[in-house]
Amino acid sequence: MNNPSWRPYGLHLAWQCVWLIPVPFGAFVSDKGFLTVLSFLVFSLGSLTVPLLQRHRQVRNQGYTLYASPGMYFYGALTGLMLVTGFFDSLIGTSLWQNYYSRVILYACWMIVTILVQNLLAWVFDFWKKRRRKYAWSEFFDPVLYALPIPLSFMTMCFFPVLDTTSLDGPLIGVFILLGLCVFLLIAFVLASFALYFYPAKERFPQTGDRIVQLIRILCMSLAWLALNMPASPYIRFVVGHTPLSENSILTLLVPLAGETISIIAAVAGSNLIPLIWNRLHRSQA
Repeated sequence: MNNPSWRPYGLHLAWQCVWLIPVPFGAFVSDKGFLTVLSFLVFSLGSLTVPLLQRHRQVRNQGYTLYASPGMYFYGALTGLMLVTGFFDSLIGTSLWQNYYSRVILYACWMIVTILVQNLLAWVFDFWKKRRRKYAWSEFFDPVLYALPIPLSFMTMCFFPVLDTTSLDGPLIGVFILLGLCVFLLIAFVLASFALYFYPAKERFPQTGDRIVQLIRILCMSLAWLALNMPASPYIRFVVGHTPLSENSILTLLVPLAGETISIIAAVAGSNLIPLIWNRLHRSQA
């Protein structure tokens, strides 16, 4: 990513479309049930793995690459795939999807847009990765970028499209399973982000006492975030109450994104009291 011109990036994206689209698109055009499902799987897996192989080859042969770093590419690609798929799924069942020719065009557009969004997110994440922990506000926003993209994009993929409950028999057990999985992913990613980002490495906290304080801080910020996100919490009830699930609304993504960003920042800010109190006690004893 050393060349400031936009043309190399355009060619980069065009070649990626050439590598990823023809085979799954040909399977989808056949309009046969098994091949259409296989087309989605082949494209999804290919968009997550083939660019990583191409990146490795470019670095080995040319010494540079326009791809983001492997971790950030995979993170951005998975996030982009789920986001664009959620919006694409909202078109299934419409009159456009019933017509074969418009269905084929929509599917081709989905693949192209997915590749564009995947790479844009990967470049954004890579740009952020190189600037972690560099600013005063980094400890507030870095955990947000670690924790929220995957869980919220998964929730968007599941609940952005309108849910037709008239054709479902019995209780909506599948909906509750998906909702539970979204909650589990969110909790796992947020708590893991707190633990990994704020972990007291010896290089940053050489004193044993400071490391213990930092571990207590991680525990407190995790408990504070969990308290804000408990089902009985007025805060989370407000956020959930204003999230229009299964209504083809962009607020399905934006409301949880804003709500969880605020709760993570609040938990991190509140946990800053722990080292402040420790430092004051330490100075008073000195």
